[in-house]
Amino acid sequence: MNKKIFSIAISILMCGMLTVSAATLEEEDFGNFTLDVPSNADFEEHIIIPAGTVFTLSGGSLSSSLNEISNDPEKTHTMWEDESLKLSIEYIIFSEDNYTDSDDAMSKLFNGSDKTSDADGLNVYELPKTNDYKYAVTKVSDGFLFSPGDEMVIVSGNDLDELKEIAGSAKFK
Repeated sequence: MNKKIFSIAISILMCGMLTVSAATLEEEDFGNFTLDVPSNADFEEHIIIPAGTVFTLSGGSLSSSLNEISNDPEKTHTMWEDESLKLSIEYIIFSEDNYTDSDDAMSKLFNGSDKTSDADGLNVYELPKTNDYKYAVTKVSDGFLFSPGDEMVIVSGNDLDELKEIAGSAKFK
C-alpha cells in the first residue's frame, strides 16, 4: 500500500514539475510580423545568404561580394535563433528571394526537407538529419494562395506541437 501511495505522489510531483517548467508563450514583434514565442526566449538575429550563392576567392573579392550581398535586402533574409531553446525563426518574401511557393523555398533553404502535412494554414516539414532541428513549420501571409509579394515565416525546432502553436500565431503587418 505504501509503495502505491509513494508511486502516485511521485507521479503527481513529476506532472507538476513538467507543468511549471513549460514556458508560456507571449507575443513578440519581429518587425514585419508578430509571433507568440516562449516568454524565456532570447533570440539572436542573423542575416542569411541564399543557398547557391557563388563567391570568387581571388583578389579579395569574397569580402566585397559578402558586403554587397549583406547590404542588398533582396539577396538576404533574416533569421532569429535561440540556441538554448533549440528554436529558430526565419522570414522571407517570395519575390525578393526568388521563391515560387513554400515548397520551393523549403527545398532551397533546407535541402532534402520532406513535407509531411498542410492544414490550418500551416505547412509541416521534416528536416534532413544534417540540420540542427527536426521540423520546420511555415505560415504564408495569404495562406495557400501564392503571389509574388507573399511573406512566409519558418519556425524550426524539435517540438512539433510547440512549432505549430508558434507558427499558427503569426500575424503579418
